[in-house]
Amino acid sequence: MIEQVPQELLPHYYDVIKKIYREAFDYSTEQADFLQVRMEQSDNPIVLVVRHNGAVVGFLFGFDFKPENWWAQQLTRSLTVEQLAPFYEGAFELNELAVSPRYQAYGYGTMLMQHLFELCAERDILLGTKLENNDHVIRFYRQLSFEDLVNPFYYENNMYGPSIILCRYAK
Repeated sequence: MIEQVPQELLPHYYDVIKKIYREAFDYSTEQADFLQVRMEQSDNPIVLVVRHNGAVVGFLFGFDFKPENWWAQQLTRSLTVEQLAPFYEGAFELNELAVSPRYQAYGYGTMLMQHLFELCAERDILLGTKLENNDHVIRFYRQLSFEDLVNPFYYENNMYGPSIILCRYAK
């Protein structure tokens, strides 16, 4: 049901991933196209997909957390170099998790996350999400042992409104 997509096969999945992304977040075609660019340009990506009756209904995407990444640079606004340094030694940046609205609340997001936890058992996992009108998502991550790292967090120019940065520390 869950499969990891090898990087060389990602182009075969872009259309379905972008469709799910647009549906799940009500995003534009341009935003979905930018997701594809991020996937193409990411270092050491992990892309997982979940299927229902053979059809891809959800995905997870992330990559190595590195100081040169845009998001890591944003975090320097709230965390010191010393606080961020341990994450540069192997943390994973969860960039996107989306399940088609028709298949939400059936456990597919949890299945994707559990598979990621197996793949990243020795790694901290970082993510950011919006703070406002997002209680169900924050609750979902907290139930999966994510802890607040920065709450609230504001991106440069307050581009996304108040957010929260969460971390699931390696066991």
